[in-house]
Amino acid sequence: MINLKKFNYSYDNHLIFNNLSLDIAVGSSASLVMSNSGGKTTLFNALKEKYSKDSLFFPGEIKSFYEDDLIINHLLKVAKAMNVKGAHDFISTLCESYYIKEESLYNKITEISDFEAAKISLLLIELTKPKLIVLDNTYLFYRTREQDYLFSKLKQISESIDSTVVYLTHNLKNTLYFNDLGVILDGELILYGTTKSVLKETKIIEDMKLALPFYVNLSINLKLYKLIERIGYSNKEVGDLLWKE
Repeated sequence: MINLKKFNYSYDNHLIFNNLSLDIAVGSSASLVMSNSGGKTTLFNALKEKYSKDSLFFPGEIKSFYEDDLIINHLLKVAKAMNVKGAHDFISTLCESYYIKEESLYNKITEISDFEAAKISLLLIELTKPKLIVLDNTYLFYRTREQDYLFSKLKQISESIDSTVVYLTHNLKNTLYFNDLGVILDGELILYGTTKSVLKETKIIEDMKLALPFYVNLSINLKLYKLIERIGYSNKEVGDLLWKE
C-alpha cells in the first residue's frame, strides 16, 4: 500500500529526510517513530500528496480535520467523495455504537469536546472504509483512558475493514496498538520490524531519548533483577510473568 522510494526533503539547508524508503503492506498497521521536530508532519504531507485517493489523513489536532461547517455536512461531504451510499442512515446507526449524541453532529466542531471529535473520526473511518488511514500524532494528548479507547477502537475497525494504518509519532507509548514499528533517525529508517521485536532494541531507543511503553520498561527492569525471565507488553502479561516466577 505504501511504497515510498528514496524520499528526500530539506528545509532551510537542513536535511530532514535522506533517501527514505518505506514499504508497508496492504492491510497492515505500522507506527513510525522519530524525534520531536524530526519531520512527522513533512512525511504526513508527502504521503497525503501521493496517497490521497480513498484515504483519510488525521492531523495531531483532530478538530483541524473538520471544515468550518456543521459536522454532519462535513461527514456527508467526505462520504460522497468516497462513494458511500446511504451515509445519513448509517451515521445515525453508528452514533449509538460510539455513544455520540446524534444532535451534536448539527454543531460546528468547535462546539463539542475534543474526545467527542475524536470519536467522530472513528465513526468516519467505519462509515467510509478507507484503504489507507494516516495519523500525525493523533489521539496522543488525551487522558490515558481515552487514548486506550481510541487506539483500541482504531485497531478493531481497521482490522475489520482491512485498512492500512500508518501512525506518525515521537512517542512510543501507543505503538503496541500497531503490528509493526519503524524508527527514523536523521531522516533514515534505521529499524523496522514487528513492534515487539523493535522495542527490544533498547540501546537505540535510549540513544534517541524515547521513552518505552510503561509495561515494557517495567518488565525490562524486573528482568534486570531476575524477577521475570522475559519482557512483558501489557499489565496482564507482566502480572502473569511475575506469578509464574
